[in-house]
Amino acid sequence: ENPACVCHSGYVGTRCEHADLLAVVAATQKKQTITALLVVAVVASALLVTVCVLV
Repeated sequence: ENPACVCHSGYVGTRCEHADLLAVVAATQKKQTITALLVVAVVASALLVTVCVLV
């Protein structure tokens, strides 16, 4: 039996009527991790450029 619809992230069930809070939390944590890594990379790059200019 094929599902009636394709569920968005965080929803499950034959008609996507049930919320899957664990999936929502996992997606949010993944986005926060990626954002934190990007911020660290930008700050590290700025510090490196500053050190290179001053030296």
